[in-house]
Amino acid sequence: MSIAPQSMVTIYSDVMAVLLLVGLVVISREGDKRDPATGIFGSMCLGVVLIAFGNAVRAAMEGQSYAWVVPVALAAQTVAELALLFTVYQWMLYVDYKLYGSRDHLKRKYRFFFIPIGIMALMLMVNCATGFIFSMTDEAVLKPTFVYYILISLEFLYLIFSIVSMAVYLARGGKRRFFSITPVLVPVILGTVVDLTTNYSAGALGLAVGLVFMYFSLAHAWRFDDKKSGFFNKNFLSYLEEKGNDYLGVVAFKAAGRTDKLEEIIKGELPQDSVIIHYDEKRYLFFTETDREEEIRFLADLVQHAVNKHDEKFTDDEAIKLTYNYYVRSSEEDIRQLFFKAVN
Repeated sequence: MSIAPQSMVTIYSDVMAVLLLVGLVVISREGDKRDPATGIFGSMCLGVVLIAFGNAVRAAMEGQSYAWVVPVALAAQTVAELALLFTVYQWMLYVDYKLYGSRDHLKRKYRFFFIPIGIMALMLMVNCATGFIFSMTDEAVLKPTFVYYILISLEFLYLIFSIVSMAVYLARGGKRRFFSITPVLVPVILGTVVDLTTNYSAGALGLAVGLVFMYFSLAHAWRFDDKKSGFFNKNFLSYLEEKGNDYLGVVAFKAAGRTDKLEEIIKGELPQDSVIIHYDEKRYLFFTETDREEEIRFLADLVQHAVNKHDEKFTDDEAIKLTYNYYVRSSEEDIRQLFFKAVN
């Protein structure tokens, strides 16, 4: 069985995509299994591998005249299309969690993101028997219908929606400290343009390059992560010093009991883009951009009241037992002095 040179280019591209992602998994440090972003990122990598596999198998079938070639090519193309839908869906979840950092926000959104994807996935499976989205010629060449281009448009709409989501988040005052969607979108769009304007396939390679670029764009942020709590660690103070002294106040929360429950309450009560440093086993520092004491007390009391309600319902072993103090930075102090004032 000989493979056409054009098909070999596609196969090489897909093999390169798989090798890139295998290398990424080998060196990956994104290993906190409790963090939804870790699982979603891994799912996207798996999705791209399946896309590459499906594309490569289908390309290898092109131009062959065996009886089994058409059904194999159809199955491979279906796998690739389903994997692409799955990957686009995971991308939306990843963007949402990276922006808001909230499991609750993610739970509210995932059904909304999934409905169109689920409908298209069902249609792709029905297509295997009907061919109303795409079919294969006798030589296993893809033969798309107008519905196929609707499918592609839907996938692009999800990418556009991720851009809109970030724009809305920033417009509402959210802070994008480390995360950017540009490293992913640029190679993905270039790969798609190659797919649509030439006889070669570079979509999987574009996706793989995008994931690699995004991984390394986030690499410098790992040293600030506190894996246990999901907040920042003490190293984040150096980042705050480099980026300017925008923070004028700090609240020092201290728990005598359950810190895991306190962490859940802090995430639920304080703004989603808050700067919170997990200082030690029992203490958490919440930095504010205001120096107005009534505003700082209001934010701190949101946490305190939620903790009081929790402690009223549970025994001493389950209670949080929270206390807090707050401090305001004077005009002569920098953020490091404010930090040490809060922890000493």
